[in-house]
Amino acid sequence: MKRKLLLLTCTLFLLSGCGADDDTTTASSTSEPQPTETSPEYDEEYYLKLIPEVKVEVAGIWKNGWEEQFCLYLTAPTITEFSEDYLIAEGVLSNEVHATEEAASVKYYISDGTIFSCEPVPDEVLLLTPAIPFSTDLLYDLYDEAFYSDATGTRIHVDFTPENFPSIEMDNAGWHDNYGYLGTITITDIDGNVYQTSENHMCTFIIYDRLSNDSEERYWEAEHHWEAGLENIFVHKVE
Repeated sequence: MKRKLLLLTCTLFLLSGCGADDDTTTASSTSEPQPTETSPEYDEEYYLKLIPEVKVEVAGIWKNGWEEQFCLYLTAPTITEFSEDYLIAEGVLSNEVHATEEAASVKYYISDGTIFSCEPVPDEVLLLTPAIPFSTDLLYDLYDEAFYSDATGTRIHVDFTPENFPSIEMDNAGWHDNYGYLGTITITDIDGNVYQTSENHMCTFIIYDRLSNDSEERYWEAEHHWEAGLENIFVHKVE
């Protein structure tokens, strides 16, 4: 009889203990904070990623002082002012062809993580420059040959390469704008002989012209006021 009572007591004790654990677990689980959805934070870092994709319509001056409308994009922007309704960012405006000569500021109107319009500030005509700067090395790509007449009047043709003519000089005064050069070109051959283009025979005009699918060097082209064609550069030996 005592044995049966002892077994019954143990059984009730175990059952009551398990129940207490379950109640504790249930109470603990219901008191834990539940995850909630938070609205995205549209901070400066967020808009810095959007700005380079937003086109900015500006009035720009490029070759020969022509003023035209261009669609440019603010590259490597820096935000200088940030508010709930707008932000102002600064950087160079550019596309594949043109760029602003100096940094410009643009006001972007924002709402709920979207840039819905923009305008340059101040809204004035901007001076443009080629997106790919000119280098004298490009002349090797523009011209196939350099030719000149020797003392006997014989015309000499030489491949226009860095190996044959390692030095090229251009007069800074010959640049009449950021896109065009109208002046003397001085070249020196591998033996140290110096040659120059002659305005009496050819007027050289290097101009940033248009995009090309071939190479970046072809962004620049040459025009001449002489019947020799575009592939050769006519020079005379400097005494």
